[in-house]
Amino acid sequence: MKLILGSSSPFRQAVLKKLGLPFEILSPEIDEKAIRFEDPATLVTAIAQAKMDAVLLKITEPAFVITSDQVTVSDGRIMEKPVSIEEAREHLIRHRSIPPGTATAVCVANTSTGERVCGVDFAKVYFSSIPDDLIDRLIADGRVLISSGSFIVNDPIIDAYVDHIEGTLDSIEGLPLDLVQSLLKQVGFDRL
Repeated sequence: MKLILGSSSPFRQAVLKKLGLPFEILSPEIDEKAIRFEDPATLVTAIAQAKMDAVLLKITEPAFVITSDQVTVSDGRIMEKPVSIEEAREHLIRHRSIPPGTATAVCVANTSTGERVCGVDFAKVYFSSIPDDLIDRLIADGRVLISSGSFIVNDPIIDAYVDHIEGTLDSIEGLPLDLVQSLLKQVGFDRL
């Protein structure tokens, strides 16, 4: 059976490649902003479930499917992908004093059995002080504009400012591999 990642995120694709398994990519194409919850875990789970629903409609053969969603949480405040340069700057300035955490939901389905399971992983990044000129460089680079909370933890521009991480790097990158492997096993995937 095929393994399919239901995501257009280059970050999630790079993380899944670490497992060394062949997989295909299908973009879920949903309106994430139409799904709203105040609790981060509830929000990302609902979005990951909606992505799964959308991807399953495109699949006609037996497969194991993975979808995921992530938000950054800063002192209880949900920070999704920034909608503007100004919002990205606000996020990065906030990260100077409040360590951003991530809530990442993963859903896995087995199309042969109809089984679907989901879980949520949490991690946190502690930055040393991020200088204004670095914030300007990150924004000019543009990649922070497509990332939850306006940061990419393994970006060479900001990497030197990561003091430490609670949790795993792959979780912060958008796809916690321990959770992915556990969920895949639960739905009968035996190639790990």
